[in-house]
Amino acid sequence: MTPKYYTSFKEIDKALNILKLQKAIEKEQLIFNYQKAKHLLYPQNIAKEVGDIIQQKLINLLINKFSWVF
Repeated sequence: MTPKYYTSFKEIDKALNILKLQKAIEKEQLIFNYQKAKHLLYPQNIAKEVGDIIQQKLINLLINKFSWVF
């Protein structure tokens, strides 16, 4: 990473504010992803996800198996 040179304190303040906002955004994304993962790990949600995957695989299998009919 190449060093960044600033010509005024105003530029430094602007860069620091941008970094502060980026940090806040990343923190919120982390919190959101944690909550989403926590929700997906409930047993009923795991069963639903597995059921959805199996259903989609069966549909794809049937479509491929009977594609000559369409």
